[in-house]
Amino acid sequence: MKVTGITIVRDAVRLDFPILEAVRSILPLVDEMIVNVGTSMDGTLRLLEDELDIPGVKIVERRWDDSIGGAMLAAETQVAIDMASGDWIVYVQADEVLHESSVDPLKEAMYRHLCNHSVEGLLVDFVHHYCTPDKVATSRRWYRREARVIRARAGVESFDEAQGFRVDQGRRKVRVCRTEAVYHHYGWSRPRAALATKRRLDYAIYGRRPPEAEAPILPWQYGIRSFRDSHPALMKDWIRDRRGTFAPIGRAQWDLDQVRLLASDLIEKCFRIRLWEYRNYVIL
Repeated sequence: MKVTGITIVRDAVRLDFPILEAVRSILPLVDEMIVNVGTSMDGTLRLLEDELDIPGVKIVERRWDDSIGGAMLAAETQVAIDMASGDWIVYVQADEVLHESSVDPLKEAMYRHLCNHSVEGLLVDFVHHYCTPDKVATSRRWYRREARVIRARAGVESFDEAQGFRVDQGRRKVRVCRTEAVYHHYGWSRPRAALATKRRLDYAIYGRRPPEAEAPILPWQYGIRSFRDSHPALMKDWIRDRRGTFAPIGRAQWDLDQVRLLASDLIEKCFRIRLWEYRNYVIL
């Protein structure tokens, strides 16, 4: 069994992505690693070349097409997918880190399903850190699971804004099996300056109207809770070096959307089901 790891990243330095930790977290799983680097002016390429000068790691610089908006992320992820030579492809985004306790379960699942071609992907659970690494977002607004391992050369393609995958040009959801693996998502738990820069870039890419100047970078929302479990060991230094720089959460403001999140949470706790959950996949 051969496994390829892939990721895409641009402007990792000024956006303060934990990209090195992300890549290193899946290296124990893969035989080759493909890093698609969008042309950056902040030293991202040099950082990756210096820190990931490891056999099997292939860094490719490309000029990404901003004119297609969020679809650019899926398009560049697909470039990396098409370069993969493994039986399985392990995908990690620049702000995601696989917990070290998940390496063996994910590897075992790839071996177990290698010859079962009805399984097109493997699910991982997500922990979404919000504001600081010590807090997590838990409402249904945040996806609980997503495919992060896909079968190579099976017609599985990056979908929408590269959150997940689909088959047959997006017409069919990918067929997956669950695993015990956990990804930690730090996209909304980065220093204030990095998140402010991200917000400006996002509104330019997606063509949306910028928020009011006084709007908090991280609005309050229902379901923010303390995180008391363990972070991936690779994130220890990254978190320590950024203490005191994280953006605060805005003032609590209840509206109809927040009430709906609360009601959905209560239904899930009572009946152990999450109604109308958005999924990019079908669980076998």
